[in-house]
Amino acid sequence: MHWYSTMIAVLLVVGCRKGSSTDESVTRAQCVAVRDHVVELILGHYRTHGTETFDGLDRADTATMVGIPPGVTRDTFQPFLESEAGKPWLDNARARLVGGAAMTETVDKCVKRGKLANITCWMGAATMETFQRCPTP
Repeated sequence: MHWYSTMIAVLLVVGCRKGSSTDESVTRAQCVAVRDHVVELILGHYRTHGTETFDGLDRADTATMVGIPPGVTRDTFQPFLESEAGKPWLDNARARLVGGAAMTETVDKCVKRGKLANITCWMGAATMETFQRCPTP
C-alpha cells in the first residue's frame, strides 16, 4: 500500500536524523511500544482516509486483499473499515505492519540511538504529522 510504504520510509529516516540532547538510553520494550503506537496511528489514518487507503491497496498482494468482500469499492471502503466486517481486515493490516522488516529495523535503530526525550515525544503524538515533528536521535 502506497501510504504504508511512505510511512515506513519516514520511520526509517526518523532513525537517522539528529535530535534529543538527553543521554539516557532506552529499552527495547520502550521502542516496541513506540512501534505499536505508530502502527495504531497508521491504522487510524486508514480508518479516516478510506479512499486514499483503497487507492493505495496492492491488489496483486493477496495478503492485502484478504477480508475485503467482493463488491467493496473506493466509495464504500471507508464505511467498510468502520464496520464490524472491517475489523478482520484492520487486524490483518496491523499484523502485516508489526511483522514487517521495516518496523523491525526501526525498533533496532530506536534501541541503538533513541533517547528518553524521543520516546516521550513519539508516545505523545496523536497523529503521524505530530510524530514526524518529534526530535530524532
